[in-house]
Amino acid sequence: MPKDVVLYQYEACPFCNKVKAFLDYYNIPYKVVEVNPISKKEIKWSDYKKVPILKVDGEQMVDSSDIVDKLFQRMHPDNSVPDSDEETKMAWVGGQSLGACFVSKHISISF
Repeated sequence: MPKDVVLYQYEACPFCNKVKAFLDYYNIPYKVVEVNPISKKEIKWSDYKKVPILKVDGEQMVDSSDIVDKLFQRMHPDNSVPDSDEETKMAWVGGQSLGACFVSKHISISF
C-alpha cells in the first residue's frame, strides 16, 4: 500500500476525479494540491504540465488511465491483469468521471 500520496489536480477535472475515485475505492489516503490553471506554479517542478499528476512515495505518475493501471499493478503485483470484477470497477470509475465532465461542462456558473 502506498504511504505518501499527493494528487495535483483541478477540482472540476474529470480525469483527476477518475484518479480520486480509484484512490477512494481502495481506501488509499492522499493529499490534494489544487493547481492554479493559469500560473500552474504548484507543478513547476514537473516537466509534465497537465493534471492529474500523482506523486506516490516520491514517484511521479501522469495520465489518469496510466495512474490507475500503475497503482493497480503496485497493489496486485502477482496479478498484472485485472480480473473481470476489477475491470468492471475500473470501467465504472472511467464512466463516472466522463459523466462528471458532461455535467460540469453544461452547468453555467455566474459570478
